[in-house]
Order: sequence, then structure tokens, then C-alpha cells
Amino acid sequence: MRKITHSLMIAGLALAAGSALAQSDPATTLKSGFYLAAGAGGDWVDRSSLTIFGRSVDSRWAAGWGGFAALGYRFPFGLRLELEASGRDDLNHAFNQNRWYGTQWDTSGMVDVLYDISTGTRFVPYLGGGIGISHISWGNNFRANLNSLPYVYDDSGSEFAWQAIAGIAYQVTGSLAVTIDGRYKGSSGYSFRASGPAAADISNFDYKTRSLFFGVRYSFD
Repeated sequence: MRKITHSLMIAGLALAAGSALAQSDPATTLKSGFYLAAGAGGDWVDRSSLTIFGRSVDSRWAAGWGGFAALGYRFPFGLRLELEASGRDDLNHAFNQNRWYGTQWDTSGMVDVLYDISTGTRFVPYLGGGIGISHISWGNNFRANLNSLPYVYDDSGSEFAWQAIAGIAYQVTGSLAVTIDGRYKGSSGYSFRASGPAAADISNFDYKTRSLFFGVRYSFD
């Protein structure tokens, strides 16, 4: 019984000491106020449907890359609002099984709402999402094999966009954090004119992409 009591006392003291250390660590206290954030990483466009010559086909894409920059404000209760600008660069691979060529650029402006989940440690998970506008551009002679379809689809358009975000931050200091997050982003309804007859135009492009971004965030005093 004496050993059990002794063990419980040691465990209690260890917990109390850990709690005291966490409370005394300024990096575990999330600062309210303005912050800047930026990040970059890989981007993977889902197979996305579109209509060409009256037929629905799937577009397939090679892995690309992207990045973002944001100005935000954190409220005392953990909610964050931010204005985000982002860009993504992806290479087209095929329509169905037919080889296609060209580059897609996604330039977006979003308003995000996020929530930091306080853990009492330097690790801070966060969840959120955003809405805004995506401007999609096709270029670099976006086309099929010119011997089979001699039209180019270098065109662009803007549509409503949304995204979901889940990540975790590590507070290096009270002001500086490093982050990693996953983002699922989509928009739809794009049309791209062909350099040939109107019957060759592409419509109903449904765009969804997944990104993994590594970033930094700096909170102002």
C-alpha cells in the first residue's frame, strides 16, 4: 500500500510539473491579432469531367505544385479570418486514354475561416475552409496530338471556388509557427474556346484538386 501511495504521489507531482511547464511556456499561448502566412508544396488535380464534341470525358493530370500567401486576424477564442491568394501549376496528361498536352494555371483569391484547437502544447491543430474566385488558364499550346485534332485551347475563365483545410501548426515561439496542411479545392463550369469551329469548344469543366502545403506563420505583437 505504501508503494502504491508513493507511486501515485510521484505521478501527481509529474503531472503538476508538466502542467506548470506548459503554462509557463509562452509559445503555448496563441496570440490574438494580425498575422502573415505563406506556404508551398505539391498539388494533385483529380480526374475532372468536361464536355467536348458533345461527349463527356475525364481529364487526367500529372502531379504539380502550388503555393499561397495570406493576411489574417486571430480572435482571442481561437477563430481566424484571413484573405488568401494562391497559385497552382499542373500539366495535362490525357483526356480519357488519349494523350493531351499543355499547362493549367489556377490563380485564386479566397476568404478563409479557420479554428485553432488549443492543446496546451506547442502543437496546434486547425480546421477551416474558404470561398472565393478561381481563374483557370490553359496554355503552352493546350491540345491533343495535332495530327488527330489540330485545335489549340489556350483560353481562360473565372468561376466561384471553395476549399476545405485541415492542418497542424508547431509554435516555434509565441509569434512564429511552422505549419503543414492539406487542402481540397474545387470549382466548376469552365469553358475553353477552340482555335477551330465552335463544335470543338470544351465546356462544363469540373475542377477539383488536392494540395499538401508546408508553411510559416508570423503573428504580430
